[in-house]
Amino acid sequence: MKSRSLRSRQKQAAATRRTRTEAEERIATAKEELAHLLSLFPELQREILGLRLAFYFCYDTGKAGVVCATEEDGRFTYHD
Repeated sequence: MKSRSLRSRQKQAAATRRTRTEAEERIATAKEELAHLLSLFPELQREILGLRLAFYFCYDTGKAGVVCATEEDGRFTYHD
């Protein structure tokens, strides 16, 4: 019984690592895409001047959205 519980915890930990890694990658991609858009549209850059940008990585449970991770002020936070 203990080994099954241990395996379950190990699988959950591995899934969490993958999810955290995916969140970091997706937020990095969003930041790259924003930088590209800002280079194409200077007026957009003027509009967001002075705003604090925040990036969110979420998933849909089918009934609600759940925030997995955020990056605000350059600080990445994973919500498990």
